[in-house]
Order: sequence, then C-alpha cells, then structure tokens
Amino acid sequence: MRGVATAPHVLEVGIGTGRIAVPLAERGVRVTGIDVSAKMLAILREKRGDIGVAFAEASRLPFRGGSFDAALFVHILHLVPDIGATVAAALGVLRPGGLLLSAGEGRRVGRETEMSDMLDAIINRHVPVRDPEVQFAHGRRLSRKLVEARGGTMEEAPLASWEYRTTPREVLGKLERKEHSGSWHIPDEAIARIVGEAEGGLAEMFGGLDAEVGFERSFSVTVGRRP
Repeated sequence: MRGVATAPHVLEVGIGTGRIAVPLAERGVRVTGIDVSAKMLAILREKRGDIGVAFAEASRLPFRGGSFDAALFVHILHLVPDIGATVAAALGVLRPGGLLLSAGEGRRVGRETEMSDMLDAIINRHVPVRDPEVQFAHGRRLSRKLVEARGGTMEEAPLASWEYRTTPREVLGKLERKEHSGSWHIPDEAIARIVGEAEGGLAEMFGGLDAEVGFERSFSVTVGRRP
C-alpha cells in the first residue's frame, strides 16, 4: 500500500490499558500512546515495556510535528471535551501521507435501538443524556472537514459484523457497573433508581429479564490521509 511504512510508528490517543495497542505491538507495530488516566497507564506498563506512554491531554500532544505514521482513535472521540482540537492535534503530529484512523462500532439497529431509546428516556428523567451516537457522528464529520481542509482524503471502511447475544438482566448489570462510556456521566446515586425503573419495561419488551436476545453489531474504521 502506497505511503505505509514497513515498521509504522502509531500514536494511540486514549491508549488506556492497551486493549488495542498490545495486539498491535505483538504484530511488530511501534506504538506510543497517551491517556489522562495514570491508573490505566500503570496497568499497560505492567503488560509491555516496549510501548511508550505519556500522561497527556488529547488536544495538547507532547510530540513534535511529523513524529508518527498514523494516529489512532478507538471509541474515544465522543469522550474528549473538544473533538476539533483533538483531531487537529493528531493531524499536527502526523508525517506527510500519514493516516488518521478512527474506529468504532456502527449505529445500532432493530430491537437494540428500541432498547437504547427506552433506557435513554429513563435516564433522561434523572440526568441529562449525552448521546454517544450523536458525538460519534459529530466526530466523523469534523474529522472529515479538518482533513479535507488540509487537502487530504477521507473514506470509511467496514471491518466486521456479527451477532451479539445477551439478556436484559446482563444489560442492566453493565449499566449498574457503568461499564460503558455512555453511562459514566450518571451519578452513582441515580443508577439504582434508573435500573429499577427499567426492569419492568425491558422484561415486557423481551419477554423476561433472562430472555436471550441477539443484536446485530458492526465495526468500521474511518481513514483520513494527510497530503
């Protein structure tokens, strides 16, 4: 592929505990990452010592221009305070021809949408909802605008699709534990009330809290190339 380094140096923004970075490093990719969680970075350092890490904000990267062949965002752009500044900072540290990669799950469809709409409505009665899908879409549009303004190109490619099977009880359990970023803004004292309110609706929707249901899931990557 034209313009791709044989031993690419990739910056992962929001590297966390290395869920993505460690498999990349195992395949010979040189990875450097930044994060605002010192605890997560400590866990990553225990996994591998050859992944460079820095405690830094996504919009203020401590690297020189042209340092990386690619900048990678996985499930992170909807969480940063300033998407535009974050994308601009990443473009600033890419070499000419470097890639801006933003990966994440596709839009939810079918019965999972019905379930999400119900949960969002209940949550919204307790706390303001920050819709991750709206933020994802905003991040994609803004990334395209910034890349194309510099004379670069953007394209989206589907990587995988699969069926995800779960139960309403498992969904509520993940909400209680605040496992997903979409629930991080909910105060702990509101979680129990939200889960209690949602139990009846989900049981009616799916025929019981322990009824197994399958949802369609997909994963895609948006690729931007610096000129």
